[in-house]
Amino acid sequence: MSHEIRTPMNAILGFSSILLDLVTDKMQHHYLDAIHRSGKILLQLINDILDLSKIEAGKFELTYHTISIKSVFDDIAIIFTQTLLSKNICFSLEIAEICLPA
Repeated sequence: MSHEIRTPMNAILGFSSILLDLVTDKMQHHYLDAIHRSGKILLQLINDILDLSKIEAGKFELTYHTISIKSVFDDIAIIFTQTLLSKNICFSLEIAEICLPA
């Protein structure tokens, strides 16, 4: 089942990635980037849903990795861009650099 769900999303991501390299118009590139990033988010949601079945079957293993909080908020901004524009809402983000000891 997971293969049938992931394959169309991988096609969308693959073709949008190719188009991102070809399109030079700034606005079209912005739209394609939104499609590509939203597709990656949707693929992650699909993976999360499929992980639920692993949890229920007792076969799920946790993996830990670092994330970029800026990337998370950038994705949120892209997802809600049209809503923000339609309601004339300004979304700005400022994240301070934090250096943690090794």
